[in-house]
Amino acid sequence: MCVYLDHYIILGLPSGKDGAKLTLKEITKAYKVKALLLHPDKNPYDSKATAQFQRLQSSYDILKDDKARKLFDEELSRESERDAKRRKMDSDFDRKEEEERAKAAEAKAREEARARAAEAKAREARAEAKAKEDARASGEARAKEEARTRERAEAKAREELRAREEARARARAEAKAREELRARTEVKAREEARARAIAQAKEEARRAALIREEVRARAEARAREEARATEKAKEEARAAAEVAAKYKDEPIIATNAALAATVKAKEAEAKAKAKADSSSSTCSYLSSPEASLLLQVENQLLQAVLLLDRLNHS
Repeated sequence: MCVYLDHYIILGLPSGKDGAKLTLKEITKAYKVKALLLHPDKNPYDSKATAQFQRLQSSYDILKDDKARKLFDEELSRESERDAKRRKMDSDFDRKEEEERAKAAEAKAREEARARAAEAKAREARAEAKAKEDARASGEARAKEEARTRERAEAKAREELRAREEARARARAEAKAREELRARTEVKAREEARARAIAQAKEEARRAALIREEVRARAEARAREEARATEKAKEEARAAAEVAAKYKDEPIIATNAALAATVKAKEAEAKAKAKADSSSSTCSYLSSPEASLLLQVENQLLQAVLLLDRLNHS
């Protein structure tokens, strides 16, 4: 008898203590139901049908025999106890194994937690180091950018200063050029004014000389005319005197001759007086209009000379 086969199970009945309580009638009924299901004629295409049916028959033979069934029940009970012990041992082993696995899992979890914490700490350290590096790089970049900005600003300031210096230099050069041009223009104007003044003075001098010569010529002609008139009056007076002397015996003729001589003498005296009066003026040989014209020309000439002298000393 094989204790590893549970005949109750083979017949489709409950095993263990429940199987031991079954009656023969219940066992036979279960056998018939199983026999109808497992008979080779019912399963012609199943190669295992005969073996299964034979095993069903062998299990039924054991269970319908009271002695064999009792031995099987005792053996099954012992087997059940051993199975219970094995199951208990297995359960204890499984429990211990589960506890050990739990402890190992807990230790692993703690180790993983420590590893995760270390990894997190390392990540934080790396992140902090990266942040510091980024901050340092950003600071260096900002410093470089600020330096470049300062350099550009300084270059721009230098360029603006150079531009202002160049503008001031250009302004000074332009001012100097304007001053030189003004000086040249003034010199040229003074030269032109001096030339005009000289030309005007020369022209005025020439005109004055001409006028003076003309006035002198007219004065000399008048003086000669007056001298001739005086001589003629003297001649007439002498002639009258001679006539008076000649006709002294004839009073009327002598008187008329004397009167005529007296008139001519007075005329000569008047002309001499007029000549004396004219000689007491600025120009003794000039008449009053001629003297005025000559004085005007001389004043203009003097003004031209003074203007020329100022231009020479400016």
